[in-house]
Amino acid sequence: MRPTILLTRPEDGAERFVQQLRDRFGDIPVVFSPLLRIEPTGPQPDLTPYRGVIVTSANGVPNGAIGVPCHVVGQATAQAARAAGLDVQTVEAEAQALIRRILADRVAGPLLHLRGEHARGDIAQTLTNAGIQADEAVVYAQKECPLTPEAQAVLDGKSPVLVPLFSPRTARIFAAQRPQAPVAIAAMSPAVAQALGDVPVKLLEIAATPDANAMLDATQRLMDALA
Repeated sequence: MRPTILLTRPEDGAERFVQQLRDRFGDIPVVFSPLLRIEPTGPQPDLTPYRGVIVTSANGVPNGAIGVPCHVVGQATAQAARAAGLDVQTVEAEAQALIRRILADRVAGPLLHLRGEHARGDIAQTLTNAGIQADEAVVYAQKECPLTPEAQAVLDGKSPVLVPLFSPRTARIFAAQRPQAPVAIAAMSPAVAQALGDVPVKLLEIAATPDANAMLDATQRLMDALA
């Protein structure tokens, strides 16, 4: 029996990922129940004092910043930044690798990190301490959402549920639901897996690298194990 896939990402990211899933696995049962809702926190900050921006999520990509040098985490963020007209100069899979690359390339500051209310790692302060002036601006909030009735029913059932989790915060929110169904988790990183705490998990796969392709591979391994 094929598991139901429960996608808890915000809507735009979930739709992209489910299309990638269906391209690989065909027609599979999917339930959408975003556990976070993205909301802007206010007007976009003035970018003119800065020689570039750092963006660690597609949600932080600024509008009207044509040609502004941009340093990003993740291919999806890079794609969104290019679509918005930014000059993407650096792409790394995770934040610490991006910091190392910016330092190694001696990128000229000042830089501005456009981030959400909840973020792991202090990119701006780390760069400033290392000699590259950087500031940060919170440009979006990630608001918690309850499970949909359909998602709650799936997690209360007896059939296997496969849940890809992309951030530690989403993992903590998911764990708080205390699922009763046999759950298989594809975690984007060890930090995501750790954030699950003691929630009962039937199977766990951690993506080899923190990106969509590796998450698809982790999901594939779980699908094979549950077949």
